[in-house]
Parts: sequence; C-alpha cells; structure tokens
Amino acid sequence: MSTTRKTTIALGLSGIAFLTSIFAAQAMAPDEAIEATTNKLHLTDIRVHYRDSYGQSIRATLAGTTGVEIDLDLDGRITEIQGLRKAGFPEQSVRPLLPEAVINNPSYPEGAHFHKLELKDGYKLEMEGYAPGIREFKAEFRHDGTMLEMKKER
Repeated sequence: MSTTRKTTIALGLSGIAFLTSIFAAQAMAPDEAIEATTNKLHLTDIRVHYRDSYGQSIRATLAGTTGVEIDLDLDGRITEIQGLRKAGFPEQSVRPLLPEAVINNPSYPEGAHFHKLELKDGYKLEMEGYAPGIREFKAEFRHDGTMLEMKKER
C-alpha cells in the first residue's frame, strides 16, 4: 500500500473514532437530563416515551400516585408536564419549578391540581387545571409574577 493511501485510511479511521466519541457524549446527555428531573421532582417508575431531534419525553409517577408525561428540550429543561389522568397532578408536586413571584401572586391557584403545566423558555408559565371553588381554569404568568391571563369556570 502506498503511504498516501495509508495516511488516508488512518485519517478516516481517526475521524470515525472522533465522531463516535461525539455521538456517545451526546447520548449520555438525555440520561443526565432525566436524572436531574427525577431528583428535582422525586419521580418514580420512569420510562422514556420517545427521543427525537427536539428533545425527549418521559412518563413517570409524580407525587407517589400521579402518572405524568414530561417533555424535556435538548438542554434538559422541562418544557411541559401533562397529567395522564383526568385528576391531574397536585401543584405542590411541581412547586420546585415555579418562580416564587408566581406563587406569591394573589391570583395563583393555591391548592390546584394541574392537567398541564407549560414552561415557555424562561419567560412564561401556562397552566390548566382545577382548584378549590374553581371547576376549571387556564392561567398564564410571567416569571416575574405578572398574571397575563386567567380564565375560570365555576
């Protein structure tokens, strides 16, 4: 074999090894994101629902009894939590995700059960569910605690 050909093969093999190491490192990141989410929300019975180019979705048990689906973006941030049953999940179980300013807003639905909680890129929260005295609500808050919208059905 010629020296040029050997050099080309060696460069090709080292390129493949480099790409393999990059993909292996990326494959570990979703598992780290799941572990961080698990620790933050005290999840059990965790299983990956799907992974794609936008992030991943897991199904788990929240608060010991409530089945939820949690979407994570590529950076491992939670973008949405949705209850798998009509009863939803208690707002107390996701408090670690909520800014103190939102919780302190007088319109915040204290004691609510959420059907869905969306966290929009660090600037907005959207929540749907029910609360004591409210049959159903939809609310939007900015992270600074400002209420943008609240719709209630009594």
